[in-house]
Amino acid sequence: MNRADIVHRLTHARTETERMDVMDELITYDREKGRELMRLDPEEERETTDFHGEFKDMNERIKDSIINPAHYKVIPAGNYPEGLEYMDLMNYILDHHKGIEAHLVGQILKYSIRLGKKDAKQQDALKIQWYANYLVEVIKKQDER
Repeated sequence: MNRADIVHRLTHARTETERMDVMDELITYDREKGRELMRLDPEEERETTDFHGEFKDMNERIKDSIINPAHYKVIPAGNYPEGLEYMDLMNYILDHHKGIEAHLVGQILKYSIRLGKKDAKQQDALKIQWYANYLVEVIKKQDER
C-alpha cells in the first residue's frame, strides 16, 4: 500500500477510532519512509551517532545531522517537504505561554515527542515526569497569588 492509499482511507474514515487507526498507520508509513531517505552509509552513521572530532573538517551532511538530528524531525518529509520539526511545533504551541511555564511545557513536549528516539524510553519518561511535576508546582504558586 502506498501513502496516497492511506491518505485516501484517512479522508474517508467514518469514526474517530478508524481515523486514529489510519493516522497511526500513516505516521508509521512516513516514519519508515523517512528512515529510508535519511539512511547514511555505515561510516557516516557511526560518526553522526557518536560525535567526537573536528566539526569544521566534517562534510555538510554530517554537520547537519549533528546540528539538526533525526530525533527532532517530528513528522518526516512526505507530509512536509523538509519534515516538520520540533521548533515549528514549539513556535505554535508555546505562543500563549510565558516565562518558566513556557520552558517547562516546551521540555515536556520535547521529551514526549522524542520518546525512545534518542535516549532510553524510561529516561525520557522520567524527564517528562520531572518537568510535569515542576510545572504543577509553578501553577499552584501562580494560583495562590
